[in-house]
Amino acid sequence: MEKRSLQSLMIALPLFLVIILSGTTVHATAVPVDGGWTSFVFGAASTEVSGSPFDWASAGSVILTVTDAFLHGDTFHVEEPLGTTILTTPFVVADSLSTCGPGGGFASDPDCAVADPLYSHASTLLAAGFHSVSVFVDLSPYQSGSAFLRVDSAVPEPASLLLLGSGLAGLGLWGRKRLKNNCANG
Repeated sequence: MEKRSLQSLMIALPLFLVIILSGTTVHATAVPVDGGWTSFVFGAASTEVSGSPFDWASAGSVILTVTDAFLHGDTFHVEEPLGTTILTTPFVVADSLSTCGPGGGFASDPDCAVADPLYSHASTLLAAGFHSVSVFVDLSPYQSGSAFLRVDSAVPEPASLLLLGSGLAGLGLWGRKRLKNNCANG
């Protein structure tokens, strides 16, 4: 038994030292699926936003949405751990006042910002599983600001459900016909 403990220690000690000596700690922000908006703050362009990375796990497909808020003009991109960009919010020319917020041009409500074409926002569909994404600022005219992201379960569109239902009904009828023919022949 003592030999096994020594072997476990010999394996665990180098791993422990690598973790401690690496000096890198990542504090991810957990994002609840279907839990509403998660806010983040940011600085100048070409920087990662506070709270990155953002993590979640889902049993089904999800929709990730990122929106600018408050003052318009900010754009973002979202990357997976290996640096693959999965979402980019477009540049929007805000040449008029927003319909969101007091006096226009200041949306503190992310739902209003997503509905307003003067705010940069984008969504993407992601497969089920564990995700850890980082958000980066591409453009920040005011050198700082706040924005939002959310993760929602992807609800199949009605046509997909109709197609699935038709396929299942067809399989059921085919199985019933096959069973009926087997009973008649047997």
